[in-house]
Amino acid sequence: ATLSLDYSSGAAGFLQIVMIYAAIFQQRGSIMLIDEPDAHLHIVLQERLYRDLRDRARRHGWQLIIATHSERVIGEARPEVLRLLSDGLHQIKQSRRLVDTLHLDNVDLVMARQLGRILYVEGKTDLEILRAWTDVLKHRLGRFLEEPFWKPMAQHAWKARRHFAALRLSVPEVRGVELRDRNDKKEATAVDSNQEGMQEMVWRQYEIENYLIHPAAIIRWLESWGDEAAVDRAEMHMQRFFPPAIYDDPFGADYFKNTKGKDVLGKVCDAARLRIDEVDYCGIAAGMRRDEIHPEVVATLDAMAEHLAIPDDGSEVASA
Repeated sequence: ATLSLDYSSGAAGFLQIVMIYAAIFQQRGSIMLIDEPDAHLHIVLQERLYRDLRDRARRHGWQLIIATHSERVIGEARPEVLRLLSDGLHQIKQSRRLVDTLHLDNVDLVMARQLGRILYVEGKTDLEILRAWTDVLKHRLGRFLEEPFWKPMAQHAWKARRHFAALRLSVPEVRGVELRDRNDKKEATAVDSNQEGMQEMVWRQYEIENYLIHPAAIIRWLESWGDEAAVDRAEMHMQRFFPPAIYDDPFGADYFKNTKGKDVLGKVCDAARLRIDEVDYCGIAAGMRRDEIHPEVVATLDAMAEHLAIPDDGSEVASA
């Protein structure tokens, strides 16, 4: 007996292969254009399919042009035959750089083209602190931070650099700043070199929260969280454990340079017997006065605005 199967009931990967080879065997031309031949296929089959198509093209003298989003296919191809189609056709010499572009979504590309700028920071809390400082200072960077294009990946520097490199392949004019914490590194320069269009910046103190350690600003912030007794407990803790000089000259020395700022603030909150999440520390920045914001913060905001080409004449932020 002959078993008859309905062709249309085949799996998507099977149908994909059948359609490709049916077209190849029926119409052999000098140029073959194939869109997403790897669709619906297992990653191992993606490689095998590409190798077979490549070998057939070589044997028959065809020119093979494939559109793909498959990392496996890109990895199998020789770097010299790879091209990126984005506002034109661009040759990419390294397959890894082309693979990185696959991880960009449409929002990334649209935001990069519209704003021409991107900011990489540790996370949303860092962004909120920066935004609060720019509000207090009426700083020009604040116009970008109102609706910024940003990514929370500065804790892994290589991710920021690779993301920006991939973004710049599609949007060559985009400019970026990566601002990250120094963390447990003993020393760090304020600004490090990076690839073209990207400025890598590192806080001199342990992390961004260290710049919130200003006794007067902390007390003013705690007054909105607790009663007078809670504030008194916090103040007693600071007077006992903070260096006395910090009250007379808050910026005179890096009093907590190698200490995690969130831990310092957390102990103040514990002493006050208040349960306050770390994400709420940005409220300290929002309540600061201009003269309570550390000079290093002001210099960093200035450097960021300069590199991102934020206009200082009150005009709208536009693509650089």
